[in-house]
Amino acid sequence: MLTWWEVQSGRDPTLSSWLATYEESFPFEVRAPSEVIAEQIRRRDLGQAEDDVHHLAAALDGQTVVGGAMFSFLDRSRVGFISYVFVDSRMRGHGIGEWIFRRLLAVLEADSAALHLEPMAGVVFEVEREDLAKTPGEGMERIRRLRFFARLGAGILTGLDYLQPPLHAGEAPLPMYLMYQPMALSSQGLSAGDVLAWVAHIYDAIYVKGAGLSESVVRDCLDRVERSMEGGHVALRRPE
Repeated sequence: MLTWWEVQSGRDPTLSSWLATYEESFPFEVRAPSEVIAEQIRRRDLGQAEDDVHHLAAALDGQTVVGGAMFSFLDRSRVGFISYVFVDSRMRGHGIGEWIFRRLLAVLEADSAALHLEPMAGVVFEVEREDLAKTPGEGMERIRRLRFFARLGAGILTGLDYLQPPLHAGEAPLPMYLMYQPMALSSQGLSAGDVLAWVAHIYDAIYVKGAGLSESVVRDCLDRVERSMEGGHVALRRPE
């Protein structure tokens, strides 16, 4: 039986297992360094949390970490942002990913209700593009991931060229999909201004304050995303 466990302290013994499984689950270029994540937990220990609400959670089978997630409720924008969702490679295909996803949605909805007394607008997250895969096998894995999120109700935001700011020195920004799962708003209620404001908030909260990236590097990414949105129209596309 799976249990949900939120890591609240750097002294939590679950953290090291969470980080080990996380490192095995993502390629280097999209993975925030483990020391950066550990520093975020340390700041939480010291009461240095930001206005937004950040979570690092594990799915436990007994005492074993079989998956996890890192996600945030972005207060000003009233959206959730999922940094990472992962399942131990030996445990995939057993519904654990869906279980984690639905649990974190419930946590984010509770965050919104506590801060705003109303539902959040939706949840946004980055997903690797299948057209930029380096091998056919990697491409199929990315397609499976896209279909997984689509089955749970999410779509790809069109009308912008999204970039993940570079998480490692010497790396370039990484083109990715920005996916969106509506909660309180329909996809027809989306505006380009809303989406750009979400991207700006994500960049500031997750990449500047969270990962410690240079504001100038992140600002350059935001400028490029904004220029890609000159058509002024965004929509949701369901992955095939």
